[in-house]
Amino acid sequence: MTRIFLIFFIIYPSLALANWENGKLEMQEISKGVFLHTSYKKIPRYGYFPSNGLVVIDGKDAYIIDTPWPEEDTKMLVDWISNSGYSLKASLSTHSHDDRSSGISYLNSLKITTYASSLTNRL
Repeated sequence: MTRIFLIFFIIYPSLALANWENGKLEMQEISKGVFLHTSYKKIPRYGYFPSNGLVVIDGKDAYIIDTPWPEEDTKMLVDWISNSGYSLKASLSTHSHDDRSSGISYLNSLKITTYASSLTNRL
């Protein structure tokens, strides 16, 4: 397991410099109207581990690709979208692991349309 993390740090050194110490949600515009969100989960003995997703803007509408991990960060992302003047229209989760889908329940409670595979929806 340690070797996997070392390889990961060698391949992705810029991630090692991110918010690994405090696990705070990060937002970065990577292209006009496309924002990278990075959330973190604390892994015992390793600290915070990142997970990435996107917010895509179309006019005043916003779409989430993969919800943050954990659900609390999805709440923060929804607030960021609203505070930035956008209206969240839908979310797409690319697979069933909680690093991509843990915010679905929260979005459903807000009546936001969510899209996922049938396996993700069953889980």
